[in-house]
Amino acid sequence: EQVRKKIEEQLTEAMLRECWKCKNKFYKVEGCNKMTCRCGAKMCYLCKKEMIDYSHFYGQGGTPTATKTCPLFSDNKMLHQREIARAAMQAKQELEEDNVTLANDPTRDVAMINDLPNSEEEVRDRLFNRWVEVTTRVEEVKVEVVKARLQGVMEVIRQDIGSRQVVKMEDNISRQLEQVSGEIERSV
Repeated sequence: EQVRKKIEEQLTEAMLRECWKCKNKFYKVEGCNKMTCRCGAKMCYLCKKEMIDYSHFYGQGGTPTATKTCPLFSDNKMLHQREIARAAMQAKQELEEDNVTLANDPTRDVAMINDLPNSEEEVRDRLFNRWVEVTTRVEEVKVEVVKARLQGVMEVIRQDIGSRQVVKMEDNISRQLEQVSGEIERSV
């Protein structure tokens, strides 16, 4: 019974955020990711960075930049499902390591992380990180004509990463990034 309660608490804790200033715990149902605690402290709901303002966020349809690292709005239901799934996976792993079987397993009906679809934010973040890597390498190209053309291609790719269709376009965008990367290899 104690093990089951502990796991249930872990699943709940997975969704909660803690104010960095007053330690108040909270979770968000809807609204933007700029959180203001009742004590006045501000933080990002996604990355939990402290003392942020709106310059930390990119807007709907936008893409991350060096300073605007998190979306202003996100799919909270999907975010919380993923956090619970991670906590459930960890709990199941601990049960297996301790050779414990529960009659009433609180993780039984939790969708595991591999069963959940990729969220738009995750796909966008993964592609944007790769885009930054490739863009940095484009700057190393010595032939100005090739460099200018690749910069144009990379701008189109950045816009695709920012589109609402990014999940559907993920494979195509990844292929384009690899093609540019291959062209850089041949040019450097």
